[in-house]
Amino acid sequence: MRNLGLILLLGALAASPAVAAPRNETPPVESVQPEAVLADVSAQSPFEIAKAASGLWARGDRLQAAFWFYVFQIRTSAWAEAQPDLRPLRAAINEDLGRTVNEWLASDVEAWEDMAERAIAFEARQPLWSGRPDGVTEADWKAQVEQSRAKYIADFRQVFASIDPGAIAAVRREHDLPVGPLDEPGAPLEAAWR
Repeated sequence: MRNLGLILLLGALAASPAVAAPRNETPPVESVQPEAVLADVSAQSPFEIAKAASGLWARGDRLQAAFWFYVFQIRTSAWAEAQPDLRPLRAAINEDLGRTVNEWLASDVEAWEDMAERAIAFEARQPLWSGRPDGVTEADWKAQVEQSRAKYIADFRQVFASIDPGAIAAVRREHDLPVGPLDEPGAPLEAAWR
């Protein structure tokens, strides 16, 4: 599933004879004060969520950064479909921040899946940002967002149903990557983020 970057991550790990350790540096997405963005997600452009996730990662709150990265992915999926000019930006964020997040999360597949399921459930309950693509009615936009969410969820669950955590762990060990509990997750997910 390209939305999660999992296929690329697993393919790169399996095919590469020497894989660098997960990146600990801050991804190149412009950082902001995360709380300013996340206080009311519906008041923000979905692309601002990536900035908040980057800021969380930079301060060491990796689990929270991963959670919000997935919210970003879901929220921007419909936008990328409706406005092709946004696809390169979304793809760049997925490559930079997404690769960093997914490499880190892959050390604990169960925690990865649980966190992503929480992000999916949380995002679906949040009001949409008031903006929408030019020329798209509110009703059509809501339908497009729902269709995009449904596809994201179906793709996500299909990928995780096919994952063999033992195989991922073996590939990671082979490349000297961490396996086991998530390394330095930082602050836990908020109880309300479900």
